Amino acid sequence: MIIEEGLQDFYAKREWKSSGIPESLRAGHDRDQVRAVSEQEAISPHIRGDGILKEADLMIEGLRCASCIWLNEKILERTPGILSARINFATHRAMIKWDSSTLTLGRIISRIRSIGYIARIYSPAAQEGALKKQNRDILIRFGTASFFSMQLMIVSFGLYAGYFQGIDLVSKRWLETIALLSCTPVLFYSGLPFLRGAFRGLRNRTLNMDVLISLGGLSAFILSIEHMVSGGEVYFDTAAMIITLVLLGRFLENTARQKASQAVSCLLALQPGEARIVRGSYRVRVASAAVEKGAWVEVRPGEKIPLDGIVREGMTEVDESLVTGESKPVEKLPGSEVIGGSLNGLGRIVIEVTRIGQETVLAQIARLVAKAQLTPAPIQRIADRVSMYFIPLIVAASLATFIYWSLQTGDTTPVLMPYPCS
Repeated sequence: MIIEEGLQDFYAKREWKSSGIPESLRAGHDRDQVRAVSEQEAISPHIRGDGILKEADLMIEGLRCASCIWLNEKILERTPGILSARINFATHRAMIKWDSSTLTLGRIISRIRSIGYIARIYSPAAQEGALKKQNRDILIRFGTASFFSMQLMIVSFGLYAGYFQGIDLVSKRWLETIALLSCTPVLFYSGLPFLRGAFRGLRNRTLNMDVLISLGGLSAFILSIEHMVSGGEVYFDTAAMIITLVLLGRFLENTARQKASQAVSCLLALQPGEARIVRGSYRVRVASAAVEKGAWVEVRPGEKIPLDGIVREGMTEVDESLVTGESKPVEKLPGSEVIGGSLNGLGRIVIEVTRIGQETVLAQIARLVAKAQLTPAPIQRIADRVSMYFIPLIVAASLATFIYWSLQTGDTTPVLMPYPCS
């Protein structure tokens, strides 16, 4: 059958000393090389800089607090070949500068992923899509947590009333079981991102905010199960409300991040997506990103100018207020420069494209805005420095308190709870 199908090369590649698929076929070296070339071609347009010094913007997913920012910046800055790395917590956007003779952007992305964070090439459309996806996921988890937390609080009111006024054992067991069932999806579904973040932080030997959230939720959950067995009081509502309230904060934070990223998106949205290229007596509509330098582009009355260029034919007035702030239309004659994104008036003109991609005025303005967002304020630098020690200090103080009072009392229950459990 192999010969009938024209696969005689199988016998040349088959390693008869080993069983199963040959190592040369299993490794897929050719496919890996093709994939690496394809990835490099896809990344190249997003890299800026001439010569050895290169610069690019990345989006990093999974950043939860200032400690995550600090960890990523330190890991990147200690990587040979990286000259600087700045990450904006509000937009989760990173600006990386590196020596291309030592390092590639693909290896930088792999370096970030190796510590548990997802890095992607930045683009306004990709960032907006990622933020919408995150908001939708957080909203679903928050909605789930809110629904079960409301049921849990109703049950908890009954348990609190029974604690002060008395309750029979059977009713208490039923209410505790319902509380356990209501708390479980809140902690292990809605709170799953925090548990994953805590595990990732511990695996990288760093303490982040997810560690504190997970410790609070899991300790209340586990202690409540132990009290169900020993006959004490349960605190499932505490575990659920920790997750619910933090999710509410995350949802509001993501909404603010989305608004913060819209400044750059609005600037880039000024540039039209298509251009009308002049080819003799024909006009061909192509994507603005596909236009090359030196191409002649026709702009008709009322249309936006797709790219920066010089007027070669015709005369008109152009509204550049959205770019320069000039309130009056500016007259354009052959030889005049025009800015991509500005609005053409009543005349038809033909321009020669002089700047494309990241070289256009709009792209440069957007880059300056993004750079300003990436530059932290002095108070933020202080907060980042404090956050490095805040979480380890809290965990260390809690552990020291637990050990001290456990040795003093000889029992862990009074240490975990301020009042004896009935």
